Amino acid sequence: MNLPISRIRLFAILLAAWTGLGAEQPSQKDDEVGKEMAQSIRAEGVIEKRRITTYQYGTHALTDGGKTLFALRGDGMKLEDYVGKRVRIRGSRIAGYPISGGPDYLDIKRVEVLNK
Repeated sequence: MNLPISRIRLFAILLAAWTGLGAEQPSQKDDEVGKEMAQSIRAEGVIEKRRITTYQYGTHALTDGGKTLFALRGDGMKLEDYVGKRVRIRGSRIAGYPISGGPDYLDIKRVEVLNK
């Protein structure tokens, strides 16, 4: 089969496009950012020191009307400074939780006080 060069090039371009060759693949960092955004949680409530519970994880809890919404961990943050205050938090879910009937477990990245 003796095809002109332009047809061979066209065929190669179409084949590359169809198979994804030459297409930019997402990097591992892009995947991690996407996962983090998908798992990012924003919530409002009152931060309380964790009491004895059946689930026993988290240093603090985010509550609303007496109901525990999330168990909290704030690596590098002083959650103790926010105890008893109404806040808006942003964090990400910690894999492997909830357990023992407890709430989702969040690693807190940001806390904003809503009232003083």
